[in-house]
Amino acid sequence: MDFALINWNGEIHILEIEDSRKMLFTKLRRPSNYLVHAEQQVLDWIDWIRKFPSYAEAKIPLIGRSFGTVVIGRKSPETESALRQRNRIFKNVLEIMTYDHLLEKAESLRDRVANLV
Repeated sequence: MDFALINWNGEIHILEIEDSRKMLFTKLRRPSNYLVHAEQQVLDWIDWIRKFPSYAEAKIPLIGRSFGTVVIGRKSPETESALRQRNRIFKNVLEIMTYDHLLEKAESLRDRVANLV
């Protein structure tokens, strides 16, 4: 994992960051090896936390649920539906987003904060 972020309520957010030039899917809309490898890294850490909760809690008191995000590649019209489908499969456990999606989320958050001021 590249980062493990702990929320105020003890949730652990595992973040795996891959290269923006990596392809998410093959031409046949199958997950690329890069994507599957990144997903598996996050899922392995989530599984480890679930298998060894006492060890994890010794390091992180009041540990809550764990979930993850993979940031990889760029958005394209050809892969949008496949990405949405993959995110539905992993719902509440793992989210896959492109750098373009990450930028959109950051801009949205910036705009919401600016409207509060």
